[in-house]
Amino acid sequence: MTHANMENNKNSIRIPKQLTFTEPSHLSTFLDANSNVTFLDLHKQQWLEWKMLRYPTKNKSKVDFLAEYYSLSEFAGNFFYYPWRNQLVRIIDQPKFLDVVTNRNKHKITAEEQEVLLTKKVGVVGLSVGRTVSTTIAMEKICGELRVADFDELDLSNLNRIKAPIFDLGELKTTSLSREISEIDPYFELTCYSEGLTANNINDFFSSGSQLDLVIDECDDLGMKVLIRKKAKEMGIPVLMDTSDRGMLDIERYDLDPNLHYFHGRIGDFDPPYTWRPLPEERMGLFSKILDISQLSKRGQHSLTEIGKSISTWPQLASAVVAGGGNCTEVARRILLGEKVPSGRFFMDTETLIANES
Repeated sequence: MTHANMENNKNSIRIPKQLTFTEPSHLSTFLDANSNVTFLDLHKQQWLEWKMLRYPTKNKSKVDFLAEYYSLSEFAGNFFYYPWRNQLVRIIDQPKFLDVVTNRNKHKITAEEQEVLLTKKVGVVGLSVGRTVSTTIAMEKICGELRVADFDELDLSNLNRIKAPIFDLGELKTTSLSREISEIDPYFELTCYSEGLTANNINDFFSSGSQLDLVIDECDDLGMKVLIRKKAKEMGIPVLMDTSDRGMLDIERYDLDPNLHYFHGRIGDFDPPYTWRPLPEERMGLFSKILDISQLSKRGQHSLTEIGKSISTWPQLASAVVAGGGNCTEVARRILLGEKVPSGRFFMDTETLIANES
């Protein structure tokens, strides 16, 4: 049996630990030694659901498969220990788990497309809209590996748009995200860059093991936004960015057009070295060019004039973040499946589509 690490130091517990038990006494010994841990056995429920889904056109019930189930080893499947929850759970093995959780994707995502998606690698930089994108990607299984980068800790003010428990306040955003994803799917491959994306680790983020197939930019650092595109352009990787205002989504297909200028040419042919960091006085000009303030909503434009006065930073609403995360994920899936989605700035603006008639 693999012994679990029971320490609870801040940020040290991020992912569940897979434990192995070969006989009942091992499981009993673990639970006796850790009396605060509860055991949740979900294997039977999940296995019977998996079996039923294999016979969608047959007149079968779970009772028809009970005899087969009870012939299995009592340690079939896998055990995962979640230290932050003090819970041990037993679930079905990864292939069966994947069969069940992707069953309702069909045939909006075909079995063949799902296989293709599981070979893909996606990077997400910034975990505000990026958290919603990341969890949606994990649920929809549109990649086989997800790499996320963010150095920040979770604050109370983040909870207006980030779905996270108050128990995670003060934790790294990568820690909180990885806990959430692992509670959805402990098999999902998530790699965290908890120091954020930097000039020192950008090569590793984009190409560790094998290169990313797509990167989603949701960071606040304007300098890093430029460097993300510099690296993506060099490697021929498409970039997506949701701005959480008027449903604005930027698509930059560096995989299709290596001559594409950053941000659709909004900053000209500016191409700084990786050591470049914008000066404070450069930031607002760069920000204005990238966003094109005239395209923002009226409330978005007004909010910009209030930064440093009545508000400290760019506002974001949960409704916009959730919608943007979904839109980003859908476009990402289409690109990963080979669709020639065009570069450009697109708006999915419900305020325009559903106007106020008063």
